[in-house]
Amino acid sequence: RTNRASRFKNTMIYLGVLLVTFSKRTADELDYLLTAHDFYLEAAFEEIDRVYGGTEGYLSKGLGLGEGDVARLREIYLT
Repeated sequence: RTNRASRFKNTMIYLGVLLVTFSKRTADELDYLLTAHDFYLEAAFEEIDRVYGGTEGYLSKGLGLGEGDVARLREIYLT
């Protein structure tokens, strides 16, 4: 979804970089960085599990959120 939602913007950035730098390689590398990849999320979740023992630990210890904060986030994003 992220890639679909940002495709037009990323295409405009790609074309702008291509025109300014005359480098397809530079434009391709930037496009890659602006694209969401599954392995980025997988690596993030692995690190969250390793450091905080899971999402709950990350929310409370990592971000300092209380139970009310987490409840509100659940209300906003999971309903």
